[in-house]
Amino acid sequence: MLISEGLSPKLLVAVATIGNVIGGLTTYFLGMGLRHFSSYPKLTEILKKNGPALLVFSWVPVIGDLLCLLAGWLKFNIFLSLLAMILGKGLRYWWIALIFEAVKY
Repeated sequence: MLISEGLSPKLLVAVATIGNVIGGLTTYFLGMGLRHFSSYPKLTEILKKNGPALLVFSWVPVIGDLLCLLAGWLKFNIFLSLLAMILGKGLRYWWIALIFEAVKY
């Protein structure tokens, strides 16, 4: 809607990405505080094997927040996790902006 109102798609993508990454980091830090989390060996194995790269999918509804939470719980590297979140969430908003730019009213 804001794109159709003439606002800059680049600005909107940047603001949406920053806000969403802040939310992902919040969930990451909440995960770091987990002390009594039921361990699922297969899930933990997959997460440890793929590490922060899985956070590229942090934009996916429902599982994205869980990925951020578990990344904090498993103490993934914060900088690699941040980069993966920025990439995944930024690409999602870039794609949405492209679609709305193409369908301008």
